[in-house]
Amino acid sequence: MVKAFTLFPPIQVAESEEEEQDDTSDFEVVNVEEEMVYFPPERSSCFVHTLQLVVRDAMDEAGSIKNLLGKVQKLVSFCHKSTLATDALEGGHKLQPANATRWNSQLKMLRSVLNVPSDVLAEVHCPIQLTSYELKIIQELCEVLEPFEEATDRCQAEKIVTSSLIIPCVRGLRHAIKNMKMTGNKKFVSTLQSSLESRLTKFEEMECFQVAATLNPRFKLDWCIGEEQVIIKNLLNAKVESASPKGNATMNGSTQPKKRPKLFSYMESQSSAMPADTAPHEVPVYFSTPCLTEDTDPFVYWKENQSRFPTLAQLACKYLAIPASSAPVERIFSVAGKIFRPERCRLNDKTFEELLRIRCNSVAQ
Repeated sequence: MVKAFTLFPPIQVAESEEEEQDDTSDFEVVNVEEEMVYFPPERSSCFVHTLQLVVRDAMDEAGSIKNLLGKVQKLVSFCHKSTLATDALEGGHKLQPANATRWNSQLKMLRSVLNVPSDVLAEVHCPIQLTSYELKIIQELCEVLEPFEEATDRCQAEKIVTSSLIIPCVRGLRHAIKNMKMTGNKKFVSTLQSSLESRLTKFEEMECFQVAATLNPRFKLDWCIGEEQVIIKNLLNAKVESASPKGNATMNGSTQPKKRPKLFSYMESQSSAMPADTAPHEVPVYFSTPCLTEDTDPFVYWKENQSRFPTLAQLACKYLAIPASSAPVERIFSVAGKIFRPERCRLNDKTFEELLRIRCNSVAQ
C-alpha cells in the first residue's frame, strides 16, 4: 500500500511573497524540511467512526449485551458450517455473519436471526438456542440502534452532500435516545446517551458544519435551537460579507411541501415563517423562502440559484463539499489493495496511478 501515497503530486511552493499571501489566506502554514505544507484551519475526525465508537462504548459497558452478541455469533457460525442447518434455512432465511470492523454488521446479523421463525431455528439442531427473553432483548436492541444505523448510512455516502447532515444527525439521535427504553438492560441506553454527549457534541460546535447545515436548502435554520438562529444568521452574514459584501437577490418564494425522514422528524420549520427582507441582501432572501423537500439535491439547487445568490453559492461549494466520513477514501485504499497485489509487485508508480484512476472513475460513473 506504499504505492498509494505517491498518487498526488507534491505541493508547489509559491515563488513570490505576494503569491504566498494569496494562497495561504485560508490555511495555516507550517515549515517542514524547507517546504511549505498547508493544512485546513479546522480539522475534524471521521464522524462515522466517532459514531461507531459511541455504539462500541455502550456494547462494551453492557456486559449482558456483549455476551448475547457472542452467543448469536456462535449460532450463526454453526449454521454456516452445518449442512443440516443450511438445508433447514433454505427459502429466504439466510443468517448473516457479523464483521468485526463495523458495528452495523452486528445489527444486520441480529435482524437476520429475528427474521427466522422459531420453529425453523428449532430444526437447526444447534447446541446454542436463544430463549424467548433473549429474542425480546434482540428485538429491543435493533429498535434502539436503528437511528444510529440510519445516521451511519447517510453520512458515509459518497455521491451526496454529507457535511450538512452531521449536526442534524447528532440532534436527531439525541432526540431519539430520550424515548428509548430497554427492559433487559437500561445501562446500555444510559451509556449510549452519555457517550453520545461526550463524543459527538464537539461536532455541533464546529463552524464548518454549522455553515454547511445552514446552506443545505432542506434544513436552513430548522436545526437551530432557541437563540441559535440569531447566532447562525450572524455567522452566515459575516461569511458573506468577508467573501463578497455585494449581492443582488430577487424574491422567488417556493411552496413545495416538506417531507423529512424519521431521523430528522424533530425539526420544526422556522425558515418559512421568517419575514422577508426587502433589502438586496442574499442571506435574508435565502431564509425568507421555505425549506425544500428531502429529495432535493443541494448542489443542484445552488447551481440553479447561482445568479440569484452568487456569494452563498460560492460558500455552499466550499462547505457542502466537505465529507462527513473517511469511508470514500477507505474504499479507494481497498481498491488499491486489490490492484497492487503481491504477484504484481513490479508495477511501477505511473501504471499503478493510471489503473487506480480508471478503476475509481469507472465505479463513480
